[in-house]
Amino acid sequence: MDPEGKRIAEVIEAGLGSIGRIRIMKALSRDREPLTKYAIAKQTGLRYNDLVANLRILVGIGWVEELNTRPAKYKVNAENQIVSSLIEFFYKARYT
Repeated sequence: MDPEGKRIAEVIEAGLGSIGRIRIMKALSRDREPLTKYAIAKQTGLRYNDLVANLRILVGIGWVEELNTRPAKYKVNAENQIVSSLIEFFYKARYT
């Protein structure tokens, strides 16, 4: 596998590496509206510490954007090709 392909694989594995991250992506892609940590936790059923850890990873790989609001809000990075493909997959699979 070429270096770029390997990097893409690592990003996808990091992004989909836990049910919590998948649930966060589902919640954020469902409404396409920025959500607070509280709203995400309510929709996903994740505990706060797990939510924060998973959001940190998703923001770090560029799948989720943290908006500079009070309280902080999060949204999917729809400009990211992998994220766009993932959202399309969610809709086609009726995982919404």
